[in-house]
Amino acid sequence: LLTTFEKSGGMPSVEMLDTYGALLFRIGRMDEATQKLALCLKACGQTPTRVSALYHLAMVQYETGQGQDAAANLKFALQLHERVGGLSARQLQESRRRLNADFSSK
Repeated sequence: LLTTFEKSGGMPSVEMLDTYGALLFRIGRMDEATQKLALCLKACGQTPTRVSALYHLAMVQYETGQGQDAAANLKFALQLHERVGGLSARQLQESRRRLNADFSSK
């Protein structure tokens, strides 16, 4: 899937950029994941895809030691999720767990 996406050329949809960024994150390609997710966020409005991309970007940021940026993105994702959706039950649970851990460590 990644090879097909990388070779496809044209401008992918925002949904594809979000998915691609999430896949890059899962295989440890953090810089590339950040780039794809940033492109997604620039191109999408206040949509469920923005919520998903914010969540994925926050996960990358947590993994790369950018906890404050990650927490800010998760908070925004949760606020926007309340209006437009975009997170699965698992993602909601993980977001709240991460934010609670951040809060209790201060």
